[in-house]
Amino acid sequence: MRSVSCYQDALAAINADKFDYCILDLDLGNTFSGAYLNEPEGKRLLAVLKSRGVSTVIYSGILGEQSRMHDIDPSAIAIDKTEPAELVIETLSRMPKALAANNTHRSVPDAP
Repeated sequence: MRSVSCYQDALAAINADKFDYCILDLDLGNTFSGAYLNEPEGKRLLAVLKSRGVSTVIYSGILGEQSRMHDIDPSAIAIDKTEPAELVIETLSRMPKALAANNTHRSVPDAP
């Protein structure tokens, strides 16, 4: 398991290791103001994760952006931060295990 809190560290982690799952907060740069992000880092990371086949749970309080994420990765599941963290864990446990069965890599890079 690895936790990162900025775009550069997240990208470095994705490039250094293979992951089966990711919990992604869209506001990596802490630039949130209003209903939309000012910076596209979360969107970029979601696109990279999708291209690598990483199952992703978007755990974010930015409701305006969550609906747009399905354009980037329709399989990503968005959970609002007002929901308990246990819902994220439950959701991860129900995600496809195809990648996990074929890999012996770390399981979850997450960005707070």
